Amino acid sequence: MAKIWTEENELYIRENFRHKTYAELADHFGVTQKAMESKIRRMGLKKQDYKETDPMPAVLPPMLEAVDEVPVETGPTPIKSASLLPRKAAAPVETPESREARLLAELEAASVERERREADREETSVAKALKKFELGVKRWHDGALGKALAYFQAVVEGNPRDATLVGRARQYIAAIEKRGRSADFNPESADDFYLHGVVQLNDGDPARALDAFARALSLAPGDDRILYCQAAAWAQSGDIDNAVAALREAIDSNDANRIYAVNDPDFVPLRVHEDFRDLVTANDAE
Repeated sequence: MAKIWTEENELYIRENFRHKTYAELADHFGVTQKAMESKIRRMGLKKQDYKETDPMPAVLPPMLEAVDEVPVETGPTPIKSASLLPRKAAAPVETPESREARLLAELEAASVERERREADREETSVAKALKKFELGVKRWHDGALGKALAYFQAVVEGNPRDATLVGRARQYIAAIEKRGRSADFNPESADDFYLHGVVQLNDGDPARALDAFARALSLAPGDDRILYCQAAAWAQSGDIDNAVAALREAIDSNDANRIYAVNDPDFVPLRVHEDFRDLVTANDAE
């Protein structure tokens, strides 16, 4: 029968546990030594807790010989019940109707995103074309007709989705070319000779165009737009070596000319030549 501990018992233990052995206390209360040790632990008492300032107990506890205890076989660790483990939320079962609705929603979202991106690209294209158009108008008023012509041609070749803007650029191009063909047009600057050369090239006279471009380059050496048009004039005249050399200089000065040359009809005669293909497809890393 289990021992019923009274307050008097606990008071006795507190007064005597430091100078009596567990065996003596167990005999006093008529319980086993193990039960006595368990009771003292439950009361939170430890023999080593008394300080050096505490009075020396009348009877020192006997030194207990260390006994190698045989480990108790406890068996395998019990597996935690599956009911205590966190459960994953079950994925809802998709019905044919819900699947169809989901797919339709995804298609609609993709369509909206595609339209948004196309609108952004269109807006960007028109914005770039408008900037070039404004620069062309400024050069027109400054009297730099050759540079103005280059900007207006870039607007048309960029093919923005703004028919009004493209139409106005074509009007300026026609007016500039008319000015370059007029009898009273007397080229003086590099820009004037560039314009004169472009007009001659467009009229199918590459020889006169080459003469004009040579005069322009003597006034503005290394100008990539003049070199590019000179390469086109050499290509139209059938001089492949000079055409590739001039185009290489133009690309070295401005790598954008590489892209222009790929689709430029003036360079159709060069497309069968390996030097031209290597030039327009060369990597920047090379």
